[in-house]
Amino acid sequence: KSLQRQRFLPAVGYIQSHSIVLDLQSNIDYRQQHAFHRYNYYTPIDDTTLQQLNTRFNDLAGDSAVSHDAITIHQRPINVVKRTENIIWFDFKTICGVPRSQRDFLTIAEQFDAIIVSNLTTINAEDNNLIRSLINFIDVMYDQKTLLIISAEKPIQDIYKTGRFLFSFARTQSRITEMQAENWSF
Repeated sequence: KSLQRQRFLPAVGYIQSHSIVLDLQSNIDYRQQHAFHRYNYYTPIDDTTLQQLNTRFNDLAGDSAVSHDAITIHQRPINVVKRTENIIWFDFKTICGVPRSQRDFLTIAEQFDAIIVSNLTTINAEDNNLIRSLINFIDVMYDQKTLLIISAEKPIQDIYKTGRFLFSFARTQSRITEMQAENWSF
């Protein structure tokens, strides 16, 4: 039962008589309609993929100085594969495999224009913390329009097949797909 439903019904009738109701439900995810002009999701994890990630990093870095030193976010060090002032490369387990907050991810997105995450592996149904962390990470990168490049064991739709976060992960899949578009990020 709705709270004070009888008092609200006249307003519903008025809205219905003065409005046109359109059904906007669709089976099409319009975020996936963008053409793939660049490729930011590499699979499988092998030497070729590693070479492609290195090429992407070097192309983005240009002549910038490269460091392998950890960064510090909110007084906590985070190891990196390598980085410049504007580009950073993490191993998946380093960035998502330990407890991190959305604030941590937001700080990273604000400090770096491009982020590479390598070695995204299959996540099983019991890995609730890991999948939640990945979902939060992708949400922040998406909201900040950060260029995100990922290497993974499998295509994104095969990374998490069962578990209690399937609905949220469907959004994550869609966002990763949208982030492939040429007009994405900087």
